[in-house]
Amino acid sequence: MKVNGRGPRNLLEAIRRSAIPNVKFYQASSSEMFGNVGALPYSETTPFHPQSPYAKAKLKAHRIIRMYREDHGMFAATGICFNHESPRRGENFVTRKISLAVARIASEQQAKLVLGNLDAQRDWGFAKEYVEAMWLILQQAEPDDFVISTGESHSVSEFAELAFSRIGISDWKSYVAQDRRLFRPVDPDLCGDSTRAREILGWKPTVGFEQLVNMMVDADLRMLSTGCHGLGCRFLCPRTAAVTAPPSRTSPGTVIAAPPLAVVAAATASASAGSLELTAPGRPPPAVPRPRGRCRLIRPSPGSLSRRGPS
Repeated sequence: MKVNGRGPRNLLEAIRRSAIPNVKFYQASSSEMFGNVGALPYSETTPFHPQSPYAKAKLKAHRIIRMYREDHGMFAATGICFNHESPRRGENFVTRKISLAVARIASEQQAKLVLGNLDAQRDWGFAKEYVEAMWLILQQAEPDDFVISTGESHSVSEFAELAFSRIGISDWKSYVAQDRRLFRPVDPDLCGDSTRAREILGWKPTVGFEQLVNMMVDADLRMLSTGCHGLGCRFLCPRTAAVTAPPSRTSPGTVIAAPPLAVVAAATASASAGSLELTAPGRPPPAVPRPRGRCRLIRPSPGSLSRRGPS
């Protein structure tokens, strides 16, 4: 609650008190706020019914965003994002857990994949496209709330079946075991209606479900065989992680979203690299020694992440 609920309020209050003009604020709201409220898909007008502590904290922040927007006239917008995945997803999320396990099974490094509820339904999209939607939200003349989703719902079992078929295994169930301890107390099915985002933002997801699954499995196969995802090593390897913020075309002090690629790079580097240096607009990036040999993904130990400079 302190991070997801109060954090956005603290940032908005700091912006309000600073009196800096033209600041734009984006909040990543969650589809978990809907819970299990009835007929799918869920849109901006669907009532919320959060059923987990995380969902309740995100709903608190979502309502605070609207309050600052209406009461103080601030540009505070939200994207109610349904599940967005990529090969950079953390291994504790079920999609990446599956893709990585499948790659390890293909290379005989793992025998079984243990999962919880195979019938859980989610609306899974490609993270890069969702970041593009976030950027588009911040380019609007007026702040608003938008559902970002594909409009398709798929089960965990469908994801697993496609992942195993990618490596030529059809009897995928023989490699999967279920553990009741991994079941959630409440696991609502989720599917979003992003009609407003498509009509107003001109945004449309293009990466389909099967393409997304294949992308994640292929990336993990590459990582296990070469030590690198092949997704742009300078964003994944801490020895080459230098992200340059784009020059701003707005007045000094204005906060806007960076172009999608820069946003993805920054988010990836901060999550994956042992250190991250962001350079100020207009300044050349610091000299970074090029690694010798192939690039390998270095996983930092807990608590070792550090950021230098503005972030």
